[in-house]
Amino acid sequence: MARLGITRIAERRKRIVAALTVFLEMYTAVSALVLLMASTTSLNSYRPSIKHYSLDSYYKREYVQRILNNNELCISLLRMNLQTFSKLCEMLESLGGLKPTRNMTIGEQVVIFLHILAHHVKNRVIQYNYGRSGESISRAFHKVLNAIMHLQGHLFRTPEPISANCTDSRWKWFKNCLGALDGTFIKVNVPSSDKPRYRTRKGDIATNVLGVCTPDMQFVYVLSGWEGSVADSRVLRDAIRKRSDTCEPITADSLLGAAMMLSEKLESVGDKISKSLGTELTLQQKIEQLEGKLSEIEGLEYDDKFMALIKLPEYPNQMLVFFSLAADQRLEWVKMFLATY
Repeated sequence: MARLGITRIAERRKRIVAALTVFLEMYTAVSALVLLMASTTSLNSYRPSIKHYSLDSYYKREYVQRILNNNELCISLLRMNLQTFSKLCEMLESLGGLKPTRNMTIGEQVVIFLHILAHHVKNRVIQYNYGRSGESISRAFHKVLNAIMHLQGHLFRTPEPISANCTDSRWKWFKNCLGALDGTFIKVNVPSSDKPRYRTRKGDIATNVLGVCTPDMQFVYVLSGWEGSVADSRVLRDAIRKRSDTCEPITADSLLGAAMMLSEKLESVGDKISKSLGTELTLQQKIEQLEGKLSEIEGLEYDDKFMALIKLPEYPNQMLVFFSLAADQRLEWVKMFLATY
């Protein structure tokens, strides 16, 4: 009877172990099936996670403050010191009509405008530096540009002729002269169909701009809009013939009248220059007269006379200036010419 009880207990244990084994195997199979179904579902519905980057607006405004709080940085980036920048902002606000917006002050608008002009940077670069959209950058640039246009009457200086007692060695020979003019190329972006007309002789796409400035580098006249392929003489001719709403067309008579109004002495000098320019003598005849005129100058050494006789024909414009001068002014002019050329 004792052995029978032990046998039953052993069989019962075997059945329990077998049942547990089957249960564990079934549990393992079901778990694997569930994991497989879950992984299949996740693959079909997968969406990449997107990180949201927030723009640190305070840091971007701090970039402008760093420029406006450092004079050397302001000169480096904007090409003017802080005092000049403050005066420009005041003029743009009071005279040009520039107004701040809800999110951009006048100072930041002018900083962006000057940064683009000073370094010829693109809109995308300004977007990154100042934390603004391309539309905001473009809108601010054009607002400041329109305000600058309203300052034309204040920024352009009224020309004053060179005085008779001028001591500047470079300008004392040009009595009653208003200034100097020259042309320059400014690169522009134009449609592809217009590029041939704006292509310069060096291959750049630019516009030909004529500027006139006084001896102290103050602009008194600017003419823009001509294509880069146009010759300088044509731009100058257009400037002379240009009409305005308040002025009469510029003619030779009006130029002569203006010259007579500038100074009494200019009348005699301009008369001599006009005679030199309007004479029918050829350049070769002028050269033949040059030796005699040089010989008439008292105090001119032989070596200087010889060098002037060689160099002056190489510069026809300077030779015409020499003939227009009075006899007592030619000695000093020749010495200055030889020192310069």
